[in-house]
Amino acid sequence: MRLIITIILSTSFTIAIAQKYTDKAVKQSCECMSKIDLTLSPKILEEKATKCIEEATISNLSGLVKEHDLDLTDEAAAEKVGEKIGMKLVAKCPAFISLAQKFPNDVDESKSTDYEFVEGKVSSVTKSDIVIIGLEESTGDIRNFYLIDYFSGADEITKDLNSIKNKKVKIGYVTKKIFDGASNDFKERKIIIAFEYWN
Repeated sequence: MRLIITIILSTSFTIAIAQKYTDKAVKQSCECMSKIDLTLSPKILEEKATKCIEEATISNLSGLVKEHDLDLTDEAAAEKVGEKIGMKLVAKCPAFISLAQKFPNDVDESKSTDYEFVEGKVSSVTKSDIVIIGLEESTGDIRNFYLIDYFSGADEITKDLNSIKNKKVKIGYVTKKIFDGASNDFKERKIIIAFEYWN
């Protein structure tokens, strides 16, 4: 989950008052962002904006921890701080809004990803540490696809795995090398990145 996009999609516009260190981090982030060249590529713009927030957060971290009563042993603590800063950036920093409008979206990213689509009927669903979906294609061949990463709609699959059996579906996937415990080696596997029912 990317910090900047998470901020835009999940932010609440209820802004808390009297947050000295949050306001300081917001001001530093905004000043940093206002110096970014808007003619840079969307990906670079996003990276630079994220760096602005990270640097402002780190420089005010001790104050932010006290201000928001955060536990730094919690892995999500830094993300929570970033989201709190992000809420105010959305409301108070025009430079942030200008940058965010140029960030790459999921469609742009998918164009640069080596992905493929396949259609067929779900022949099997195996659940262990991960979910493996067997797909029978029109040729009669059966290939396995691995559900490892979250994507929009993934929770609909896992909600009732039995319900997808024998359904005609379209699967988007990328091929990656992942560790296989049985062989103690890395194997190429087809990782699901999109899933939809197909009539």
